[in-house]
Amino acid sequence: MKRMVLGSLGCIALAAVVVATAPASRAADDKAAIEARKAIMKQVGANAQEIGKFTKGESRESVADIGKRADTIAELARKATEAFKQKTEAVPGVETTAKPEIWADWNKFAELMGNMEKAAGGVSAAAASGSEAAVKTAATDMGKACGACHSNFRVRKS
Repeated sequence: MKRMVLGSLGCIALAAVVVATAPASRAADDKAAIEARKAIMKQVGANAQEIGKFTKGESRESVADIGKRADTIAELARKATEAFKQKTEAVPGVETTAKPEIWADWNKFAELMGNMEKAAGGVSAAAASGSEAAVKTAATDMGKACGACHSNFRVRKS
C-alpha cells in the first residue's frame, strides 16, 4: 500500500513538473520561431533594398546580380510561408512586427507570400533577358507585392 501511495505521489509530482515547464517550453518554441522568421524577412529586406537601389541607379550591381537577388527572394518567400505556419504567442523581450491577422486569415497571407514569390520570379526573368528597363518594371511590381503583404500583416514601424 505504501508503494502505491508513494508511486501515486511520484506521478503527481512528475505531472506538476510537466505542467509547470510547458509554458516555458512553449515560450522557447515561440521565441525560436519568431527569431527564425525575422532572420528570413531581414534577408528578404536586404535583397529588396539592393534591388531598389538598382532601380534608382544607386547600385553598381549588374543585371545578373539583381537576378540572383530576386531568386533569393523567391526562395525566401517559400521559406517564410513555412516559417509563419506556426502560430506564436507574444514572448516577453522578443519584438515582432507580425500581426495576429496572419493566422486569422492564413489563406490571404499565403496568397500574398505566393505573389511575392511570383513577383521575384518576374524580376529574375527580366534579369535573364538582360534588359535593365524590364528589371526596373518587374522590381516595381515586386515592391507592390511586398507592400500588399506589409499593409495587411505587418505592424507599421514608427
